[in-house]
Amino acid sequence: MNLNVKSPFFLTQALLPQLRAAASTDQPAKVINVASIDGIWPNPMETYSYYASKSGLIHPTRRMAATLIRDNIVVTAIAPGAFASEMNRDARDHADELAKHIPSRRIRQEEDIKKRLLDGNAASRTAGESAARVPTFAQMAWRQAKLAGA
Repeated sequence: MNLNVKSPFFLTQALLPQLRAAASTDQPAKVINVASIDGIWPNPMETYSYYASKSGLIHPTRRMAATLIRDNIVVTAIAPGAFASEMNRDARDHADELAKHIPSRRIRQEEDIKKRLLDGNAASRTAGESAARVPTFAQMAWRQAKLAGA
């Protein structure tokens, strides 16, 4: 909770003077929080604190977005989907099998996240949304099948 919920909130709060100074109607300042698809849809792993913290980031993001847009500060979140990592061993170790259930037929890589965060349009005017990087219905169907033992 400290890393995924408190830190983004307090960091944004601490940077408000700089964000306000940099913001304009034509060029809003941007805050992009990194949530997770697991904050939107459950997955078969029993990492309860991770789910809670990532879903717990989404709602403060929406609240900050609703408040800070008045100051031309756009607050949004990205919600990466299947991502090859130590935590997501299925995506790391069984990428080909998991990718069959994702419309793009690929597992996200570190470079995908970097591009999304560095893209000047990643959060240009959308405030309070959690942009999932993998279509959620496809991933949910795969997760539900896995939970059911299929």
